[in-house]
Amino acid sequence: MTQYHRLPEGEEALTGGNASVLLPVLRNPNSVVLIDQPDEPVSPPGYEFLHVRGDGFKPVDVASRKLIRSHVMRNYFQEKNKKAGSNDSSATSAETVNSRDKLKGRWRLGAVDGRPPAPRRKSSTKSTTSTSSGGTSERSCQQFPVLEDTAEEFGDRYDPITDRSCTTQPFPELVTRDDLAMRPAILIERFQCSQVEPFNALPISTTRPSTNRIVHFYSHSFHINSLAVNPTGALYNRVMRDAGLYHAMLSTVSLYMHGHLGIEARQDILFHRGETMKIIHERLANIDNVDRGLLMSTIVTILSFENLCGNYFTAKAHLHALRRLIATSGGIAPYTSNDALPRALAWAEHHYAAAHRTVPPARYEPTLIPSPGFPESLELETAKSCPYSLVDIPEYGHAIYQIFRRIHLLGIATSAQWKASSQTRVDMRVCISNLLLDVEFDMLVLSAQLGKEEKEKDTTTSHDLISVIDILVTGSQIFLFTALRALPVGARVVEIYLSRIVLALNKLQHQQQQQQFNRHYQLSTLLQSWKRVSTYESLLWGLFMGMVAATNRPEKESIAALIREVVAVLGIKSQESLESHLKGMAWAEFFELYSKEVGRDILRSRRSIG
Repeated sequence: MTQYHRLPEGEEALTGGNASVLLPVLRNPNSVVLIDQPDEPVSPPGYEFLHVRGDGFKPVDVASRKLIRSHVMRNYFQEKNKKAGSNDSSATSAETVNSRDKLKGRWRLGAVDGRPPAPRRKSSTKSTTSTSSGGTSERSCQQFPVLEDTAEEFGDRYDPITDRSCTTQPFPELVTRDDLAMRPAILIERFQCSQVEPFNALPISTTRPSTNRIVHFYSHSFHINSLAVNPTGALYNRVMRDAGLYHAMLSTVSLYMHGHLGIEARQDILFHRGETMKIIHERLANIDNVDRGLLMSTIVTILSFENLCGNYFTAKAHLHALRRLIATSGGIAPYTSNDALPRALAWAEHHYAAAHRTVPPARYEPTLIPSPGFPESLELETAKSCPYSLVDIPEYGHAIYQIFRRIHLLGIATSAQWKASSQTRVDMRVCISNLLLDVEFDMLVLSAQLGKEEKEKDTTTSHDLISVIDILVTGSQIFLFTALRALPVGARVVEIYLSRIVLALNKLQHQQQQQQFNRHYQLSTLLQSWKRVSTYESLLWGLFMGMVAATNRPEKESIAALIREVVAVLGIKSQESLESHLKGMAWAEFFELYSKEVGRDILRSRRSIG
């Protein structure tokens, strides 16, 4: 027998005659192993050459992959049972019999075959002491506390089975940002999509808890934002029939939920956006065999998503593709049976134009003619508190008054008093939606006109007048986007509006040379410039809207300092008096938290002076 030492790569070579064989050996890699050579040479394994022809690799579809996996797993278990010396049926029966002891305590298995159930052992909270040779150790039977849903913790619980109203507020009153980020998440997790669709016939999987949260938020806390696009409430029925539109809706709603509630939803945002784009590309590749109305709805929804994210370059690409698709499909008129599509298209056009200070290509025209009107009582209540002083503004008085009269009416129409009595009426929701799109178009036209006049050096209009109107128009846009559209204050378009207000204030202070917002204003110059155009109440309202837009931004302290000075000039000494002045221009319940903050600041400054 010949012997030799270990070869690399964990293999041993046996040489007999002219044959050479490699055998794998399991051992310690640092040791040397001696192997005896067999008496007869071992023939090498045979090899077979395969000639592969074809057009290249073709990816396997999903159904084939599932079939392959099922066959592989079936073969694996068959081989496993053969080695154990039993067939499939006997192995399954043995596993079922042995699982009885594992399932004790979960179900009363003894009651099935007539035997009484085993007595249950009572849990003890007393600590037991065990001794050993090493010493004494104590082990306590830990009892985890049971969380009880109390009214103080969760507020009034919403039951979607017994209460079908969309006006029920499922969340408690939120005061701080920490509560905003933590408390609603517990309540949203308890919702299940099966309560909306009990037959599980949705086009996408709803087994993920995050999907339950998004659908819950859309169903019960998204009604203000969906008011302009979906006044009849029929959009969700269309969404449930199409996977692309469902993913697009979930991506947009999850972005709103992340911005409003502070719930971590970035993975859901990216996942649903990616699925939406995948479906859009598949349908565009087969454009002749798809429903173009659903495809347009999907594209316009993802366009609104990109606008909200501030990805205006991507939004521009979607917008041009959508316009081309509409043009090749014969216009939007053949698809007006879906009332949400033209409204969503108008909203997407308005949002993009607002960020770039341009005018949308067309004004939204209601498909229902004649469109319903507002109740007479609402019109009378609006007329009692309209800001008629805006009519006296030179050149722009009528245009700016018409804008504020309508947002003043919308603020009253969306208040709790009117929502409790009229929100379930479809005609009231349609009126609000039509007026929202109409006044927003007029805001964009006036804002674009002001932008052009600012660039013209030989204009006859006073620069102070342009700055004052710019602050009021931009403030009305912040009012519409944050209070009526329910956009998160941290949205990119709100930041753009804030920069316009800051620039206009700097121009009123004749600070064009400064590159940064200055906290120390010459108040007399600002008041004199504003007084020549409008009243101090309108200045207070414009600064208040700027402070709302400056939330969690560095400009907030500077604008708050200006508000304190204007409040002192107007003689405001309480929060009630502050809200009274603000309600004279335009008001919504959304701004109550911000007015409380200003009210605390006023009282704090009065105490420091006293």
